[in-house]
Amino acid sequence: MKINEVEKLLNITRANIRFYEKEGLIEPARYDNGYRDYSDLDIVKLKRIIVLRKLGVSLPDIRRIFDNEAQLNEVMQLNADRLEKQIFELNGALLLSKEIAKQRIGIETFDEDLYLRKINEEENYGVKFNDIFNDCIDFEKEIFAKMWKNVFFINFPRIEKKIGFWKAVIVVLVICVIRGLMSKFVWHNGTFLESFIYPFELFAGASLVMIPLYLLSKKHEKTASVIITVIFAVCVLFLLAVAGVFFYAVISYLIDS
Repeated sequence: MKINEVEKLLNITRANIRFYEKEGLIEPARYDNGYRDYSDLDIVKLKRIIVLRKLGVSLPDIRRIFDNEAQLNEVMQLNADRLEKQIFELNGALLLSKEIAKQRIGIETFDEDLYLRKINEEENYGVKFNDIFNDCIDFEKEIFAKMWKNVFFINFPRIEKKIGFWKAVIVVLVICVIRGLMSKFVWHNGTFLESFIYPFELFAGASLVMIPLYLLSKKHEKTASVIITVIFAVCVLFLLAVAGVFFYAVISYLIDS
């Protein structure tokens, strides 16, 4: 079966089908002209993927089920527990949102102290609301991912998506260990510990700068934008200065030789 026929049969996009193939969940054969040929088994797998994804099961868990590394009932029970937790945590926000909606008030007359007090009281009784700490956590993860991509050319989110968070962390630590060993025994430009913690020092430094800017942007977007522009300009000037010194040194060396 060709991919356009699969699209019509299962009512999913070509991009989805190819993405699942790229993730290794299906492996269609190829015609002599290079076009994909989806077998009955591929269709069955795609149907199973659609059902499990619509229920919120992650792609790594689906892969584990297909590879017989996990039992379907065990994964579904964990998924059900996760969904129940999400429902419980959303219930407090849902009820309070409905209460505010019934008031038919605007932001100008919104009594933030009243509702903040209600949220605090209900949280004391075990009712869950959205954890605003995740705002910073997500931003930290974004900084961490960009740092690894720029320093080591590693896409941490992609690795995390494929093998899970903790396995991805182990990969990161292994890379740090290799870097430390190379620095001490091959490059001879520092100690093992210095090279091992260097990426985390970069992360900490970036966090100290970026998180305050992120929080500032929530209240004073223009001010944060100006500060970011200034920091960017300073970095560019610094890099240009370094490049100028480097080229001057090279030219001087060539002239003297």
